[in-house]
Amino acid sequence: MHRRLFPRAVALLALVATVATVGASGATAESPTPATTRLRATIDAILADSRLAGAQTSVVVVDTSTGQTLYDRNGDRRLIPASNTKLLTSTAALGLLGPGHHFRTDVQTTGPRRGGLLSGNLYLRGGGDPTMLAADYDALAAQVAAAGVRVVSGNLVADDTRYDRARLGPDSGLSRRNLVPAAEFVDLLAAVRAQPWFTTWYAALPIAGQPERFVGGTLRSRMAGTPAAGNVHAKTGSLTGVSGLSGYVTSADGHLLAFSILLNNYLTASVKALEDQIAVTLAGHREDGASAARVAAPEVPQAPRTPEGVECSWVKPITC
Repeated sequence: MHRRLFPRAVALLALVATVATVGASGATAESPTPATTRLRATIDAILADSRLAGAQTSVVVVDTSTGQTLYDRNGDRRLIPASNTKLLTSTAALGLLGPGHHFRTDVQTTGPRRGGLLSGNLYLRGGGDPTMLAADYDALAAQVAAAGVRVVSGNLVADDTRYDRARLGPDSGLSRRNLVPAAEFVDLLAAVRAQPWFTTWYAALPIAGQPERFVGGTLRSRMAGTPAAGNVHAKTGSLTGVSGLSGYVTSADGHLLAFSILLNNYLTASVKALEDQIAVTLAGHREDGASAARVAAPEVPQAPRTPEGVECSWVKPITC
């Protein structure tokens, strides 16, 4: 597996995966309920869509309250997860740094200063803050001016030495060398519920159909008007020919389900609608048998089309 994580992060993820295994229920897949049988048939029908012809899929759904695997299609197949990788790095960061950690972005200088003249370079040293906006950089510039600096004889240098490119690519999901199976994501999603920071992390995940950017995130325009809206908390992943959706959804009978959908090597412009159909199906699932007996993929809003010649992940909201 071509993943590269910090050694302590790997140890943390191994620990939570062990917790998930030990805490799992004895429920088996050999005797599914009629409701589970219908659920599996519905997801099978969604994955049989012609848009996935020749594609690779890895899909797992687990009921976190019972430990029962409700669905598993190639759950151990290692596929490119794109930004679903951030589920691994964000939980590792919370476990290692804690929710109270503050990222620092510093402005540093070299050379002597005389009056308002700085004879040297001005360094902007990044600390990995994922929330930095243009207004924050403007505020840093204002602080430099307030300190009396009026002229810089050298250069403005962006210092990213805290994070080398080799580490940044695997940890952010940009690398196509990352290979992770859906089952591993679901093990993580089930295990981190026992962590003291889980509520904070769960609330920070994008929420389907919520238009506010910092609430809905990459899911803000998806699944609106469905049982999944305001319900699904999940991380998206997008590269050309790669799509993923992994997170949580509360079923119609109140069970918190952990799921991971990884789709690779498809030739169509987008398969987001298929991910949404699975998520909406899970939101309407009831183990008590009250759900509809008809096996049919639910209707979901269609994603916008990607302009010709543009990498799909560059379009906002993401279309692939």
